[in-house]
Amino acid sequence: MKLQTKFTLYLTFTFIVMLAMLFALVYRHEREQAKDKAYETCEHLLSEVESTRAYVREVLRPVMFDLVGDRFILEAMSTSYVARRQTEIFLKKYPDYYIKFASLNPRNPINLANPLEKEIIEYFITNPNAYKWRGINKRNSVEYLTVAAPYRFTIECLRCHGDPKDAPRELIERYGDKNGFGVKIGDVTINSVGVPIKVTYFAVWRHSLYGLLPMFALFGMTFIITDWLFRRLVAHPVQKLKEGVESIAKGSYNVRVKSTGSMEINELSDAYNKMAETIERNIAERNRAEEERERVNKELEQIIYVTSHDLRAPLVNAEGYQKEIKYSLDELGKVLSDVNVPPEIREKAAKIMEKDIPEASGYIERSIYKMDSLLNALLKLARSGRAKLDINTLDMNALVKNVMDTFEYRIKESGALINLGELPSCSGDEAQINQLFSNLLGNAVKNLDPERPGVISISGVKEDGQSIYCLEDNGIGIKPEDQEKIFQPFHQIRPQTDGEGLGLNIARKIAERHKGRLWVESEYGKGSRFYAALPG
Repeated sequence: MKLQTKFTLYLTFTFIVMLAMLFALVYRHEREQAKDKAYETCEHLLSEVESTRAYVREVLRPVMFDLVGDRFILEAMSTSYVARRQTEIFLKKYPDYYIKFASLNPRNPINLANPLEKEIIEYFITNPNAYKWRGINKRNSVEYLTVAAPYRFTIECLRCHGDPKDAPRELIERYGDKNGFGVKIGDVTINSVGVPIKVTYFAVWRHSLYGLLPMFALFGMTFIITDWLFRRLVAHPVQKLKEGVESIAKGSYNVRVKSTGSMEINELSDAYNKMAETIERNIAERNRAEEERERVNKELEQIIYVTSHDLRAPLVNAEGYQKEIKYSLDELGKVLSDVNVPPEIREKAAKIMEKDIPEASGYIERSIYKMDSLLNALLKLARSGRAKLDINTLDMNALVKNVMDTFEYRIKESGALINLGELPSCSGDEAQINQLFSNLLGNAVKNLDPERPGVISISGVKEDGQSIYCLEDNGIGIKPEDQEKIFQPFHQIRPQTDGEGLGLNIARKIAERHKGRLWVESEYGKGSRFYAALPG
């Protein structure tokens, strides 16, 4: 994912979280305010109801008694009736509210207290000084923010709510003599007013959302500006740096990045340019060094080849004269066997012919053999760098099995067990890769530990476009200080073994000519692992 895309996603996520948190805070604040306002409105309505009842009780009722005598006109003299009629008119205009005069024994069944209202009445009875209750009352599955206030019966209330015998005839005729009577001074009913929670909270939600619209616009502008600045000051310069790094990865080291971003980006661009210059300079120096080394190597190979070839003639002459000496020695023996040769001469000549000359001849012969082996090795070393590579895709399973077949006698003689895994293919010159693995397998067999059964394992994997092969043995191992020396010409782990010490040197040269490498990991006394990385 691109840096600009990541930044945009992170910025969007951050803004969404910030807006959500801000909305939550605003909504919570608005909700608390709305609740308080709803409760306050309910209290005002209760005050209106109580004022109406007080007016009827204290003003209108006495006037009506003066006008009509002992008659009780319900519509003008009953505080509950007048207040209820007033609330009915109010609720027609504001149907979301509810107003109730809850009682434990009401005249009108609609005023019968529900379980919560009974608890509220009990609360006011046990708390004579309490004058208000706030909370949530559930009516017909709808929750209401509710305020309730107590209405405490006084002596003046007993005429209408005490003994039915003392009650006005008009009340008995309207409601009967069963409900709403039998109260005592201090008994409590409640007046309650409520507004639905969902109505209040919906208004809060809408109000909060409208209140956040300017903040949405501000955040949107901030998002656009921040995204544009990031693109200009960070993403674009980083993209240029990425293109420069990709050019280096492709082998082009002359690309430079112009500093156009922030101070840190400019410093990074300068560091990149310096790095590119250093790499370009180092590559040029390395190329010159490689060219020089290649030139020197070719000269050395030519010298080795010519020298080896030229030394072959005197070596052949020495070998011929050595055979001539043997022949002459045989002829001299025949001469000395003549009976006419004095015994003292025959005895003295016998010591020279039977011991001194054969001993010297043996030294000469072994030296000629050693010199011949060294010349052959030098020629092989020279040819390994001169031969033209014929690159093909190689079936390494077949190639390594072929190498193992050539070593069949030596493997049986050593008693070693060979474990061959599935090998990936590689690109290379078949003859030289065969030589590489022949040298590695020969080296492993030669350096097995005679104190334990030998085990040699060959495996391979594909990794980062290369085929990496491992030849592991449980042989004598290599000391840490010798692990790089073994790749030098004529270096041997055990000098007493056969060979000239050029096998691993040639194997490494073959790997390097294929743009690969050869290295070793070893633990002295336990075994070694030789790795060859070749083009896949």
